Amino acid sequence: MPPEYPMWEIDPSLYLVINPEQCRHQSPVDIAKNAVAGGVSTVQIRTKVMCDQSYTELAAQVDQALRPLHVPVFVNDRLEVAAAAGINCIHLGQDDVSVHEARHTLGPDAQIGLTVRSMEEADKAPTQDLSYLSVGGVFTTRSKANPDPPIGLTKLKNIVRHLRSRGASCPIIAISGINQTNLESVLSTEVDGVAVVSAICESDNPEAAARELRRTIHLYQTSGN
Repeated sequence: MPPEYPMWEIDPSLYLVINPEQCRHQSPVDIAKNAVAGGVSTVQIRTKVMCDQSYTELAAQVDQALRPLHVPVFVNDRLEVAAAAGINCIHLGQDDVSVHEARHTLGPDAQIGLTVRSMEEADKAPTQDLSYLSVGGVFTTRSKANPDPPIGLTKLKNIVRHLRSRGASCPIIAISGINQTNLESVLSTEVDGVAVVSAICESDNPEAAARELRRTIHLYQTSGN
């Protein structure tokens, strides 16, 4: 375990969530490296089926591959896995440990992301203590079993505006079912970035897929929208 984790500046404008179970054509480590080469700026490892040991080993391998590139790697949900892997970046859902507990375990410099799905959850989010917020799921997705219906673009935009009205200064990203086809419509909701899964993980060329998504983001951001 490294004695100190670097303090990267979090850029979630193109945020890749890697589900190992969806990596059809390459290993999770290779997908991470190739996607970063194509323009991915932040990576998260998410699995609901791996045991803690396997999850820890995979997270550490991806982190080791991306650390020289100054790309942060987030662990989804499991605080003990992040700690064991020597990673101080954690993404939390509403049913996971609290942001306070995560910071207590991972240290004062921990990078913490949180997903919100409603106005009520947005109201309760400790925005001042987060590195970013994700909002969703926006669309239906095959990458995660989700008992809640997708929130859609209108609700996404309303939640983003509500968070801003609360004074949230951290980046806000959209997640779930986002791909090249709907990317511009998601960006029009005033989010700072998008999280993608299948659009890259299931591609036979993750680098090219990431590059096309990054190109669309760049063109949208520089067009004055």
